Parts: sequence; structure tokens; C-alpha cells
Amino acid sequence: MVKAKRNFVEIGRVIYVRFGKNRDTLAVITDIIDHNWIFADGRAFPNGMKRGAVNIKDIALTHMKLKMGHGLRHRHLKELVAKEDVLNKWKKTTVARRLEKQKNKLNSTDLERWRIQYNRRQRSSLIKVKFNKLKKKALQTARRLHGKKNPIPFADRKKPQKQAPKEGKVKKDDKGRKLKDSERRKIKKCRINYKSLAGWQLDVNPGPIAGSSLVSKVH
Repeated sequence: MVKAKRNFVEIGRVIYVRFGKNRDTLAVITDIIDHNWIFADGRAFPNGMKRGAVNIKDIALTHMKLKMGHGLRHRHLKELVAKEDVLNKWKKTTVARRLEKQKNKLNSTDLERWRIQYNRRQRSSLIKVKFNKLKKKALQTARRLHGKKNPIPFADRKKPQKQAPKEGKVKKDDKGRKLKDSERRKIKKCRINYKSLAGWQLDVNPGPIAGSSLVSKVH
């Protein structure tokens, strides 16, 4: 069973403020009030919070911890943070990178988002083409090395004979008699040209019908 390392709420623990007016900033626990509240100081970090009480539910613990006593003064705390290079260590973590990516995505414009999408599609298409080439090459190598080989040498193999061209069908009449060229031409002329029929357009508004004047007189 693999035991994961746990981070505890303790003096010197670097925290990330998630909620409140000082959210998205770093701070250091300087003292513990009770099981729900702590004292934290973030003035050693950019845009950090002033030393004050913070609820444990509003913070997230990091893997970094400073060796210090409770109630350390701000000047000594700032020197300790700079000595341990806490800010650069935080920026290298996956959590900080993910938060930075989310922040950039929220602040991006429509054009920037479209560029990212376009570049992602171009990259995926190039990767797919390269992958297919490598896959084809790997399959060819595998067949050459591990595939079944033909026992007959290549020089002794017979070339397949070319198939004879198919002759045109001889047209016959109902009695089975071969048709002459003149008869074939007559049959061809009698065929219906469906393409010309499809191109015809009916006259929707025809002219006056013969006898319409007589009908009007009767009425």
C-alpha cells in the first residue's frame, strides 16, 4: 500500500487563498487561533493579504513549509520567503500552471481563442499525418522481418497471364437471329430519349381554347 504525503495546517505552511477579498494570492500561516481559524501573512508575496484571521475553509494547503516560530515578524518572514525562493517554486507546480491557464483563458478575446483553436487543429492534423507514416513504416518492417515468406524465389515465380479482353455482346432479336447494321440503326432511332423528355417544360398558361367563345355565349 502506497502512502501519500499529507499536508497539515501548521505554522510556516504556505497556503493559497481561494475565497474572499484576497483570493488567488499566497500567504504563510504565522499562528493558529483554533480548529477553524488561523493567522496568515501574505505581504511577502505580490498583492498579498495583510496579517489577519482566515477561515480554514477558504484556503488550500501547498506542499511548501517554512521553518519558523509562531508570530514571526514581517521583516524576518520576507527574508525567509526570499531565501527559500517560495514564489518560483510555486510557479513551477501543476496547480499554479493550471490556475494561470484558466486566468489567461478568461481574459482572452474571441480572436485569441480562435487562433488557439486553429493552431490546435493544425497541430493535430500534422501529428496524424506523421503518425500514419510511422505506422505504415512499422507495419512494413514487421511484415518483412516476422511475416510469412514465400518459399518460391522471386526469379522463379510465374507472371500471371493477362486476361483476354471481353468481346462485345452480339445483339439478337426475339428469334435468336443476329441483327444487321441497318436493323440496329432503326432500333436505335426508335429508342426514347429520356434526357430530352426531362428537359421539356409544360406551358402552364396555354392560349385560348377553341370553342371557349361558344361556351361563354351559352352562359
